[in-house]
Amino acid sequence: MNDENSQISAVCFKWSNQRIKFLPENGMDVICAGQIGVYEKQGAYQINVRDIEPRGVGAQALALEQLKESSSPKASSTKPVSVSCPTSRSR
Repeated sequence: MNDENSQISAVCFKWSNQRIKFLPENGMDVICAGQIGVYEKQGAYQINVRDIEPRGVGAQALALEQLKESSSPKASSTKPVSVSCPTSRSR
């Protein structure tokens, strides 16, 4: 995940992935929740994502829109993507 100034590695395991109601797309602004893993030898951090939601749109609304698009005759296969994520979370 990255923004215009920084990036951090992220992983979403199968058991967490099953709870996500939409398909993240490249360049999408999202809000993530999870745990930070620290790899001391490399001096690297990684987010273990447990929940992800699209920023500004409800996950269910986006999932419905994606379902409508995927059921159209022009639907293509899905591919793994990276997403950009805001660095701070405000509520």
